[in-house]
Amino acid sequence: MQPAKGFSLHEAARKVVEKWASLKDSVPRSHPELTSIVMVAANDPVLGLLFPFTSFDRLCFSRCVDSPYWVDIFIAPLGKGLFRVHKASGELSWIERDELGRGDPKTAAAIAVSALPPGYGPALPGNAESLSRSASD
Repeated sequence: MQPAKGFSLHEAARKVVEKWASLKDSVPRSHPELTSIVMVAANDPVLGLLFPFTSFDRLCFSRCVDSPYWVDIFIAPLGKGLFRVHKASGELSWIERDELGRGDPKTAAAIAVSALPPGYGPALPGNAESLSRSASD
């Protein structure tokens, strides 16, 4: 996957760093059930390079930094400090999903990383539509 034309890799990296910082600050208040997985994922060498956001009480990871996002993996809380990891079941479709596994924050992060292809990330400039176009060029 190549970056969309006309977008900066440095700008994308800055957006990722800023979004993780924002989530670390806001999630304890807005989605306290996600606090532990946000802290673990932010420090993961693979997940920490993807663009994070929350949607429907889930922590989502995008391969691009602008909306509409391209989400392949997301993590949802189960309660009692446990999480369920999901993989989107179709291109650009992260509502339909397949469950990959469950566990504590470290286990959930490891499951998520293991489901991504080698070399996945960092998040690229643009959105799902621009990445899809650049892949077909």
